Amino acid sequence: MELKKVTSKESLRIIQKREPKGTFYRQCGEMWIGIDNREGEAWVEEFETQDDCKAWLKDEAEPSENINARFKIK
Repeated sequence: MELKKVTSKESLRIIQKREPKGTFYRQCGEMWIGIDNREGEAWVEEFETQDDCKAWLKDEAEPSENINARFKIK
């Protein structure tokens, strides 16, 4: 699945509406935000680097053990 870079406004819409399905990322200050909405559940995680963010979205890295970094938006 293709990774798509999105704006802050687009990322909020994806999280709120759970559409479209897919994998998305954006920069927020010095952090990178990954949104895994492949199954319509909008999992979100913060990363220090774009490469780490993309690796997580491609299932090439384990999610963070930091409970505050990975969360499912309700």
